[in-house]
Amino acid sequence: MPFIGKQVIDKVKLFVYKGTIMNQEISKKLHLVFDIDDCLATAIKYKYKAEDELSHFKESLGNDGDDLLMTAYGYPHQIYPGFYALWQWLHQLGATITVFSSGIKERNVELTEQLKKRAFCDIPIDKQPQIKVFSQEDTFDTTRFGSERREEFQSVWFGNLKKQLLGTVVSESELPYTLLIEDDKSYCAKNEEKNLILLPSCSTYYPYSSRIDQRDFESFHKAYYLCGLLKKILSVCEEKQLTPMMASEYVQVTLENETINRDFYFPSQHNIAYYEDGLKTLQQFEPQLKFFFSLDDCTR
Repeated sequence: MPFIGKQVIDKVKLFVYKGTIMNQEISKKLHLVFDIDDCLATAIKYKYKAEDELSHFKESLGNDGDDLLMTAYGYPHQIYPGFYALWQWLHQLGATITVFSSGIKERNVELTEQLKKRAFCDIPIDKQPQIKVFSQEDTFDTTRFGSERREEFQSVWFGNLKKQLLGTVVSESELPYTLLIEDDKSYCAKNEEKNLILLPSCSTYYPYSSRIDQRDFESFHKAYYLCGLLKKILSVCEEKQLTPMMASEYVQVTLENETINRDFYFPSQHNIAYYEDGLKTLQQFEPQLKFFFSLDDCTR
């Protein structure tokens, strides 16, 4: 790993990588659990829409889209820009990457392998990270439970399917270092609200020029936002000696003068500084990354 510099502060080993100070003990324990649909990618699920959606994809992105289209389980998947670079950044920090989608296992595994192959194409296969995949059968379908057991899984955000990290993905000692990356907070399980990072999403992958708003900008550039947010979370881990779970709550909730409740809307998604900072970091891995359209093009 090419470090820019090293230092020892209060007997805690730190390193500076790509302009970000990281605590190695924290970054090597950091575990990111990624959803797929409307998070890493958007699938074109209906074949009767495929021709129109693929035409819009190509017209909107041109050559920039050549690297952002994959087929898994027979369905085209549009990948959000920046996630290849984000995975490279996380890998070089020493973090663990996992995929957890409520989709079928065969699709999830096939797409994850393609994402991994593209993101780490410059790394020898034996040096590439092992990415575990969890799928529909690993979720808890609370509709099959009685009311008492159902309550064991219901977080402040109601949902029928729950992705419980504890016991499914990680142990109790690992949970404070684990973050669930989702676009749908209803999947969050009880007592794991502080582990959730909610990404912006909207109904279309790339907006149609006649109706662009700020939510389109946020959703399409969500990998940039996540990178900027994670940088802030990791800096808070160091400054305040917090675990990633607690630092995530501090950044997304406390700094926004909010509390976690049913109506909490994750206002940090609207902080453009996170997108700008994240893009600068990701460009060090993929210089061609950019904002594909400007906030000036949006109706606020």
